[in-house]
Amino acid sequence: MNLSSKAILLLSHIALSPLLVRSSSAIVTVDKEKTNNNLLRGSLVEGILPSKTGENGVGIEYSHDGPMMDVSVKEPRLLLSSNYYQNEDISIYDGVWGDWTNMAKMHSGGFYACGAELRFEGRQGGGDDTAANGLKLTYCGLKHWYIQELQEVSGGNWGSWTGKKMCPEEKYIGAASVRFEDPIDGDDTALNGLKIYCVDKYWSNGEIIMVFNGNWGSWKSWGYKQRKLVKGAKVRFEASQGRGDDTALNGIQFNVERPNYSVSRQNITGRWILLTSGHQGQFTYKVTSSMSSTNGVEVTKEEVAGFEASISAGYSMISGSVSASQSFRTATAVSKSLKQSKTIEIEQACPTTGSPSKLYFMWQFVMAQPKDSNGAGFEIESPHYRCTSKATEQPRCPLGSCKDEFCQECY
Repeated sequence: MNLSSKAILLLSHIALSPLLVRSSSAIVTVDKEKTNNNLLRGSLVEGILPSKTGENGVGIEYSHDGPMMDVSVKEPRLLLSSNYYQNEDISIYDGVWGDWTNMAKMHSGGFYACGAELRFEGRQGGGDDTAANGLKLTYCGLKHWYIQELQEVSGGNWGSWTGKKMCPEEKYIGAASVRFEDPIDGDDTALNGLKIYCVDKYWSNGEIIMVFNGNWGSWKSWGYKQRKLVKGAKVRFEASQGRGDDTALNGIQFNVERPNYSVSRQNITGRWILLTSGHQGQFTYKVTSSMSSTNGVEVTKEEVAGFEASISAGYSMISGSVSASQSFRTATAVSKSLKQSKTIEIEQACPTTGSPSKLYFMWQFVMAQPKDSNGAGFEIESPHYRCTSKATEQPRCPLGSCKDEFCQECY
């Protein structure tokens, strides 16, 4: 099959507006983060069909030989979802004969499929041809691509392994297509070949890798979910038919999800803690700002992106509930803390006037998430504070959602 390379250029500019977090004596401004879309180095295609509009109004392209691609941003979007990673099973091709095996998943956090290998039985001449028989997947780490794990999805019965085909460095399987021989009322072979579509962790810069071409049948449509990577697979396999016609490997399903940057999926909690108190205008305090990972090592930019996404996806306040929009405001407001792994001190002061009690109580916003088998959690002491006039007036609102001066009413 002759494949010609053609770049798909989709340009769009997305900017996050700055968020102002106001206290009674200071304004902390979160820098505007601008994200530009990458040039999607498309599929190896013979031609491109007219563009349409995809989810969130983003432009997409359909190609004859590559999967549908959409414009992605350089940093993960902070989507407001109760299940940010949105793990699900999808069909690459269901096939005709046999039974489905159990889903073989990579349970280590931060690992996604980056290579594949088929077991294939060659032409048998006058014998019974079965073509594709088994499937193996290789998984690579999001933080360290060269840390890899091999998993056999199905061993099959006949033929030999054809050799592992890997995605280029720092790329992972985002889509797949099979070559399948439809029923011919003769010596059926079912699944024959496999192609994978490799993308980076932002689902851009895709390229096709031929795992194995096979001998019979035609290539089917690409199976994928945009922005999701492969976490596991299962196959439909027809067991030995004895004297009957064997077809062996028939179908493939993938388990996919939005990238989990090797971070915890445990519940995140936020709260205001009392730092100090004193007469108005007569005290200042050095607010500690730090972010630490529960795995005890330096925080990577991938973990920061994952923590940011997790906060935006939802967390709970000790003092009350948190809406989706408030979660997004919090994730944006603490972004500097997330990127600041070293402890710093900022001198802060409450207003010199305005307290009915003539006293002020200074509160700081902190967050925490425990680690789990998926990866590290975090602890944040943010540089964001509020002053109230009573010790019993603990701020009630999530960070960035205070409507009044003493943070008793929330946006």
